[in-house]
Amino acid sequence: MLNILVMRKFLIVAMLLLTVTVTGQIGRYPFYSMRAPVDTDPEMLSDGDFGSADPWGLSAQFSITGGQLIYDATANGYFLQTDANMQSSVIGGETYILKFDGISTDYKIDFYVFDSSGLEYYNLHVSYEGIGTALEFEFTTPVNIGSGGIRFSASNWAFVIDNISLTVKP
Repeated sequence: MLNILVMRKFLIVAMLLLTVTVTGQIGRYPFYSMRAPVDTDPEMLSDGDFGSADPWGLSAQFSITGGQLIYDATANGYFLQTDANMQSSVIGGETYILKFDGISTDYKIDFYVFDSSGLEYYNLHVSYEGIGTALEFEFTTPVNIGSGGIRFSASNWAFVIDNISLTVKP
């Protein structure tokens, strides 16, 4: 009987210590709250899943079909999104992450950031042979784009891409 009383007292003291410790820890973080995570990397491009051609400028060799961007390789071509159609602007000195899914077997794409005069400041050449690969690239652009935008150009290799994304590197 004495062991049971000692054990009960021990459990009560342990529970009180645990309660004080947990309360003390939460009290140390006054801005702590239970809420859904905040998206820390907001998407900069509009319609990166290619549901519509509206925010994209496409040369005749490109089309958007079934939620994918298709390049037929009949001639050199491009697709672009100007700052006016982007959700936020590219700012000089910032580092960005460009991602997209390569659906076709082989492709070669050049990626550019251009300013309002059309001058290209960044060139990333992407060449890949494979299928169904998610590609991710990091780059820093030296200038604000003003009313410029981003542009992709291609030649000689037909390809299909999907789910393009541009975010500021956290």
